Amino acid sequence: SCTVGKHNYMHMTEIVEFFNKLGVSEMGFNLIIGQPGQKDFIHPKILAFYFYEAFKKASSLNMIEERIGQRRYKHLVKEMPRINDCVGCGGQIYFSPDKKMGPCQAFYLRKEFQVDLSDKLIAKENEIWKEWSIRSPFNMKECHDCEAISLCGGGCPYDCYTLNNTIWSKNPNF
Repeated sequence: SCTVGKHNYMHMTEIVEFFNKLGVSEMGFNLIIGQPGQKDFIHPKILAFYFYEAFKKASSLNMIEERIGQRRYKHLVKEMPRINDCVGCGGQIYFSPDKKMGPCQAFYLRKEFQVDLSDKLIAKENEIWKEWSIRSPFNMKECHDCEAISLCGGGCPYDCYTLNNTIWSKNPNF
């Protein structure tokens, strides 16, 4: 995994080659998240170009690149929408050492997104998981007119919360 920011986005194909030389067969790029007032904003169209170039390089090396290949391209080819981008949206539970659990490890320090670990708790019946499991651009009014709605997945809820104080806001990076 490699985090992409203003310092390295233009070197993504070289990073793929580096991972390939290490013998890595599957890799992913992650955007920097949770940076209010972030000055290192990269225009999404420019970033998309570099992500796609990295995906093509990985494919040429018989590698799996997760961000574009698994999360976008696969859905485009199969003509199926990407309902959400984050496994925290109904597909994961994190457990903390202090006997708490929640849908996303990025929210580890935020009490409103975690519950006490209990033998009686059924996650899918808990209000937190109910809300997170329906978080999708298809359920976000501001996303309905977007041409990328079926590929976006809505982005990172933590990033949205950090930037706009809600998991339901539009994520401009995605």
